[in-house]
Amino acid sequence: MNGHLLRAKLNAYAETQREVAEPAEERKSPKEGTSIVTANGVYSYTSPTAESISIADIAHGLAHQCRYLGHVEGHYSVAQHCVHIAEVLFYRRMPRELCLLGLLHDAPEAYFGDMPSPLKKTMPPAIRDWFEALEKPCREIICAKWLPSYTEKDLLKHEEIHGLDVAIQAEEAKYYLANRHFKWPLASEHAIFPENCMPRKPWSAKKAKREYLKWFDILRKTSE
Repeated sequence: MNGHLLRAKLNAYAETQREVAEPAEERKSPKEGTSIVTANGVYSYTSPTAESISIADIAHGLAHQCRYLGHVEGHYSVAQHCVHIAEVLFYRRMPRELCLLGLLHDAPEAYFGDMPSPLKKTMPPAIRDWFEALEKPCREIICAKWLPSYTEKDLLKHEEIHGLDVAIQAEEAKYYLANRHFKWPLASEHAIFPENCMPRKPWSAKKAKREYLKWFDILRKTSE
């Protein structure tokens, strides 16, 4: 038997075995293309579950996503950005659950990506509504699991967190953006971040993930 014929027979046999081991109904979901494989599981955009959203996946995904679409010196991750927000709230002695909200405010981006705000503003209303309908259940699950005092709308845009999110851009531009000559258009009343909350160099993805999980543990213990 030549090699081509043998390979064809083996492939045919493997396909019949796969049909037995995995009925067509059970293998239907991956073919639909509405789920992504995460670091530790699978997330479905059409039917997300509490089990499919984990802090390990959030930390891993955000640690490997770069802010400002990568237009930075080094790899400045979304995870590091979130840690800085949580640190400032913590050092200001804000309630622990609010600090945790700061840490988790970009958590959905582990599943949806970090889309620049200027790009979001160009979205037609229909596209914005479609995206919102997909992301809202993710925010609801995150709040139900870890932020019982807050709603998904707080996770989307809490006044305190949003203010810091805007203010931190001036510091990020100073330390991390590749274009250091760009003057970020921020109002003068925005807060200056404490020096100990803004290290001069971006962290590695490994360190960003570790710090994110460390702060999650600290804030969970102190807010329960």
